[in-house]
Amino acid sequence: MDSEGIRVSLKFFHDIYISKDDMPHPSVYNSEREVWTWSFDEDTKLDIELNEVIRVRVRAIEFAKAVPAQKLIDKEYEPPLKIIGTIAATGLGALHWWQENNEGDDEDTGDVKMDKEDSEDLKVEGGGMEVDTES
Repeated sequence: MDSEGIRVSLKFFHDIYISKDDMPHPSVYNSEREVWTWSFDEDTKLDIELNEVIRVRVRAIEFAKAVPAQKLIDKEYEPPLKIIGTIAATGLGALHWWQENNEGDDEDTGDVKMDKEDSEDLKVEGGGMEVDTES
């Protein structure tokens, strides 16, 4: 997570990127607290913190171009596959943004119910954000 966006991780895949342009608007990064904050309205500020479980929509899948082995040695690591995601839509982003105080409600929301152990698979990670915006 940095001022360019956030990197999301599954336990088995770590190259899911959400750029600042794919955050809800207006969102700002606080480098002191290391959080992204969405200003929902004048009175409501919603944070995304490191290791928080979030809901993401896949916007694009990018494959790295094949290059000769020598160029790979001379170049910074580029993952062979990047998933570009967005959280700029209703229901996406931090789970706590959308949870209401209706714990006893039996309404079927369409969400898959997961054990706590499984629900921690999709988390915001630290580290830099590098997204190739050329298409």
